[in-house]
Amino acid sequence: MLHPLSFCWHHAQQHGAAQSASLAYGVESIEIGEIRPTVAYPTCQSRRWRSAANWLGFAALVSGESRMIAYPVLLFLVAAQQAATAPAAQAEHVAIQAADIDRSATFYHEAFGLRMIPTPLKNRRWLDLGNGLALHILDGRTAPKPSNRNEHLALHVADLATVTAWLDRHRLVWTDLAGKPRTMQTRFDGVRQIYVQDPDGYWLEISDSLGTPAG
Repeated sequence: MLHPLSFCWHHAQQHGAAQSASLAYGVESIEIGEIRPTVAYPTCQSRRWRSAANWLGFAALVSGESRMIAYPVLLFLVAAQQAATAPAAQAEHVAIQAADIDRSATFYHEAFGLRMIPTPLKNRRWLDLGNGLALHILDGRTAPKPSNRNEHLALHVADLATVTAWLDRHRLVWTDLAGKPRTMQTRFDGVRQIYVQDPDGYWLEISDSLGTPAG
């Protein structure tokens, strides 16, 4: 029975029936009878023989016989591997506070096409920002957010002209980073950008895919 600790096989030199298993860990080789667990980075010499072993041992094929070798050092190896490959933190949501959560949600939905996400919480509105990220709008704001364009949420749209047309219809001011009204700027990599405030004063940077897409 093979278990989930990845390793692969490659034939030893023709001096006997022993085979060696290359473990995907950065440690020196350790001789155990006829089996030799060896260092290998994720690219193994014989990928088609990649198999698995568990955290207490690994199955080795020697002269046609399957052997399970209890190997306490694997405990350390697995712990080290897990620590080295632990996923980095990922963004989940961005929360803002609004005086009127329905007004704010409508703005983000109509101006930028963000999809509403159902929520069981009556004093919240959730919208989908894409890539597993959500915008959470909380109630309770009693004063506009202090103005600062450098503190902003950046959104990427297909066509910036569609957004500016919507903003113009609703008589909402949009600017470049310097604050010049109705001015679309071009970023160093060719992306067009504008800046606009939401109903509660949060600054938004809006760019489009007609330049270089967001990476």
